[in-house]
Amino acid sequence: MVIASLNMIISHLRKAVWIARLCVCTIFAIVYIAIFVLSLLGLEAVIDYFRNITKRDERRHQFQELVATILYIIPPTISHSPFFITSIATLLRQFDESNETLLYIISRSLDASLICSAITPVLLSLSTLVALPPYRNVMLQIFRRTWKQTVGKLQLTSIAYMKNLCVSCNFTERFLRSNHEPSLNRSLQNRVYPL
Repeated sequence: MVIASLNMIISHLRKAVWIARLCVCTIFAIVYIAIFVLSLLGLEAVIDYFRNITKRDERRHQFQELVATILYIIPPTISHSPFFITSIATLLRQFDESNETLLYIISRSLDASLICSAITPVLLSLSTLVALPPYRNVMLQIFRRTWKQTVGKLQLTSIAYMKNLCVSCNFTERFLRSNHEPSLNRSLQNRVYPL
């Protein structure tokens, strides 16, 4: 009696798990297809905008926002493709559990899904830094600041060189004055050399 009731409970649990798996895989497949189709439509809109845009067009700002959105959406969508393959293969396997090919596809796509799960945060971070204007501007400012510091050092070096040059001019002037040449002495008195 107890064994029969346990078998019945296990049977109901298997049916509930099957229904839950069917629902989750179906919902994931539908959402993934919708995101993928919308990404392709967005990419098509970017190409269309790019063909029709001029440099002084008001739509240029809209174009930049659209490109930013597409650049932000496409990498995670691509990284979730193994999950989509897993969900489709799982859906098909629900109706044919003896199919070994589907089991192999599911195991390989689960391996790829694990790898993509590890890569997704990096992809999201990079796409955020590249696609979204506030983050992109900050990154560019960081690189510009480093470049300006390097140029600043060069400018300081050139200023130091100019100061050395002025010191050597003053030394030459003093040397000429010490030789007591009156004509040169008068012409050098009118010159001002900054230090």
